[in-house]
Amino acid sequence: MSTSVFKFYLAAILILSLSSSQAQTLSTCEPSPPLPANPKPAVNSVVFTKDGKTLVVGGGDGRISEWDIAKQKETRVWKAHNGWAYKLQFNRDYSMLASSGQDATVKLWDTTDWREVRSLSMARESAAFNIPSTGLTFSSDGKLIAASDIGLDQKRANYVYVQATVWRLDNGEKLWTVEGHKFDINGLVFTNDNNYLLTGGVDRTIKFWDMKTGLETRAISFPVN
Repeated sequence: MSTSVFKFYLAAILILSLSSSQAQTLSTCEPSPPLPANPKPAVNSVVFTKDGKTLVVGGGDGRISEWDIAKQKETRVWKAHNGWAYKLQFNRDYSMLASSGQDATVKLWDTTDWREVRSLSMARESAAFNIPSTGLTFSSDGKLIAASDIGLDQKRANYVYVQATVWRLDNGEKLWTVEGHKFDINGLVFTNDNNYLLTGGVDRTIKFWDMKTGLETRAISFPVN
């Protein structure tokens, strides 16, 4: 990996991670409190389709909707998750949309007809609450998908786990579950050769994970200013 490419990955994943950290520091960081009831579903994620003419929106009511931008009109809507639909991400050729939800699942949707292709679970029984983070990414070759989430105790006061999970897209097989961050993983990206997954955490660290072994190969910590 060239030095310039390496620096690009570091900058990109740090921005993704820190932009979602809500300015929490290592001394003050704690799980986010549950959100109050909202009678009007929030917009949690917005992505453009390949032609740039349509928006796909993930809502606080667990629905995903499709909007014609020119007409400013909703053209399709469907129930995707129990609880909110949190994060949306297209794969490289826009043939598939991934969504992560409050129900601790990642779902894959065929963009030709919005049919659900697969449902992948992130939940672990050791946690009372399983909550997705903002990390959701496809590998550039379209073979892998990774998502991050956290588990909280019954009082939602302490972390039970912080993890990122990697699956194969063709059959839904879970390849790796990687752990090592102290707080939420909000940045996820595969290297261009798809040999490594980078995770960026609210703990101001970036970790490199070998996709052949699932093991951490490098970690970079950023000082607290």
